[in-house]
Amino acid sequence: MHHTIVIWLVIIVYPFLFLWQGLNFSDEGNALTIYRSIFTNPQSISDTFGTWGANVIGGIWLLLFGNFGVIGVRFAGAFVSILTTIFVYFILKEYIEKKILLLGLLVSFLFSYHFLTLTIMGYTDLSILFFVISIFFLVKGLKKNNNLLMLTAGFILSFNIFIRLPN
Repeated sequence: MHHTIVIWLVIIVYPFLFLWQGLNFSDEGNALTIYRSIFTNPQSISDTFGTWGANVIGGIWLLLFGNFGVIGVRFAGAFVSILTTIFVYFILKEYIEKKILLLGLLVSFLFSYHFLTLTIMGYTDLSILFFVISIFFLVKGLKKNNNLLMLTAGFILSFNIFIRLPN
């Protein structure tokens, strides 16, 4: 039980330790500009409509937490990464021994967060989150033979197309 708590604490705390580290004006500045403009001046960012869903989610995030600027969007990125990990855990916990699953999630989380630099909320991590959430609802719906859960999975998967058009 002790190991479980430590692993979850690392997964939850780790991304917040790096919110303050470095600035990437090209990617982060571009994302913030797009998120700010999605509701106020959408024609100025028309070339980014291939990621319309991510832009809308980012715009909503900025409407709610815009006073926090880059740190706020990095906080959102950490939140999305943690939420994705939680959903993966709930999908796999019935199929993989808990200690092995948690260790695998920890290694995957640390690798993806540290080496792939998923620092801001963007279309990549939002796309992964929506895929994982749809898988969660699909698996639950199939196990319980519940059409509403399967329909929810389809709805989430359908919206994911708008997160990133190539989806």
